[in-house]
Amino acid sequence: MPKPAYDERIQWSPHHHARPVRDIRFGAIHTQEGPGTAASLANYLCNPSSQVSYHYTVDNDRNVVAVVDTDDASWSVGNANGRVVNVCFAGSFVRWSKQEWLDRMGNAIEIAAYLQVLDARKYGFDPVVRGWDELRSKRNGLTDHRGINMAVLGGPGHTDVGDNFPWDVYAGHVDRFVREGTDVVPAGPDPALPTAIEQCRAANDWLGAKVSDGREVSTPDGTGRFAQYEHGWVYWSPTVDEGRAAYAIPFGPIGDAFAATGYEAGRLGYPRGPKLDLLPFTRSTGRPVAGGVVQAFQHGTVYDRAEEPTTVNAYIVQGTIREKYASLDYERGELGWPLSDEMDWAEGKWQRFEHGVVYWTAATNSAIAFVGETGKVRPVSPPRAPVAPAPAPPAPAGYVPSDDERQLTPRDNKWVGGISHFATPGDASTRGRNMGVSGEPADNPRDPFYCAMRWGYVGLAQHRTGTPGWVGPVDRTDITPAEKMRLKTVLASKRVKVTGGGRSVVLRPADWGPAPTKRVVDVSPTVLAGLGLDTDDEVTVEWVAPTTPLGFL
Repeated sequence: MPKPAYDERIQWSPHHHARPVRDIRFGAIHTQEGPGTAASLANYLCNPSSQVSYHYTVDNDRNVVAVVDTDDASWSVGNANGRVVNVCFAGSFVRWSKQEWLDRMGNAIEIAAYLQVLDARKYGFDPVVRGWDELRSKRNGLTDHRGINMAVLGGPGHTDVGDNFPWDVYAGHVDRFVREGTDVVPAGPDPALPTAIEQCRAANDWLGAKVSDGREVSTPDGTGRFAQYEHGWVYWSPTVDEGRAAYAIPFGPIGDAFAATGYEAGRLGYPRGPKLDLLPFTRSTGRPVAGGVVQAFQHGTVYDRAEEPTTVNAYIVQGTIREKYASLDYERGELGWPLSDEMDWAEGKWQRFEHGVVYWTAATNSAIAFVGETGKVRPVSPPRAPVAPAPAPPAPAGYVPSDDERQLTPRDNKWVGGISHFATPGDASTRGRNMGVSGEPADNPRDPFYCAMRWGYVGLAQHRTGTPGWVGPVDRTDITPAEKMRLKTVLASKRVKVTGGGRSVVLRPADWGPAPTKRVVDVSPTVLAGLGLDTDDEVTVEWVAPTTPLGFL
């Protein structure tokens, strides 16, 4: 497809939300109803108070600003946001005559048609201008804001782009781009035509000279092709964009991640978009967001943060963890950039980000995020999403605690009080220290099934900071050092059961816990969410047999 001349840049707006890409069925064009350029309109859409956005702004000087990733929903068409790709003509008005449209926005109309055909192919809706009756009969395709209101949402509303818009000219551009784009998918390289791989190379001078043999090389799966250049590869597959496009993968951290996972035959699959060079910016909250390079593949996205301390690592986000990450606005949102690949925990996978963590539970294929804020951690979207791993065997009924266990806790075998959480990315009290029982790093526990309580071998005194209401651990003078060490060693092999919110979980002692207030136990944020509880909700804690497996009952 011959690309019309235009300059494009990215300026992400905060006004958007995640959506299933399978729901994207329409492309719509809009007027601004005011003077402006693609840049000035994008600035307005990025204002936190505007509460509106489009995927693209375009003007007649051949400028395009990408304001919202088309995988996400822009805030343009109300209840249809999840189904539409939206393009706005900057500086345009419904009142224009047809000739004014052609004189003032002729270049932009051609560019908008090109963008809509590209996205129609990307998401699988028809690159055809549709009338209202066609849309009402459940046909997908291209229309305007009024068409979405009248035919998709079923009622009056916005009237843009107006009665005088040159639909014949717009539809002609759409038809031309569809027709001229069909030559890009030959079964094998046609000597008379540039292939999709060669077209991609022509658009990406940074790739350098070709170093692989022949025009293209078949991939081992027998369906795709690739070519290697000085600074990267270009891959084509009939399973990506219906075979109409090829995408370049740069050497370096992103290429290394692609290669390390098995190239196109590995867990990433083929690239499904170009690399995106993202500029740093500052969120409305004042938090800076680093720049970097991002590239989407069929089965995951690779992130290479420009300020990554090692300067060589790129990390993969995929599956249900990626869906949760998307719902929180990717690297632009509260979690920030990924700082690790997925790692194993007892019930599934977890992944670390700049400002939090995401846990995935295999038994329910669900993920929950914890975002660190001012020393606390809160579950987000949803606030009490349950964690439901495979159930552990029930604890033996009527367990009788040992003498050591009685000495380690202030009561016989059941005590009731509030619950809290600790050892999270935003918890300043755990940063840089080891847990007092298990010895593991307090800010990087080996699994989420740990707890802290008022064990009998440790006393409490005013906290070293002098903060009112804070306490710290001190030696008990009535217990010898040898006995304290013995009790601490014994404690590391014990298990307790915490019950609350209609569920129970078996935990391992890892640290000393809350002061003798209404709180009796501190747990991980994952366990707190899995119990469906908030801080200071009431729980019951009791000893169970040391052989009881960790996890939810």
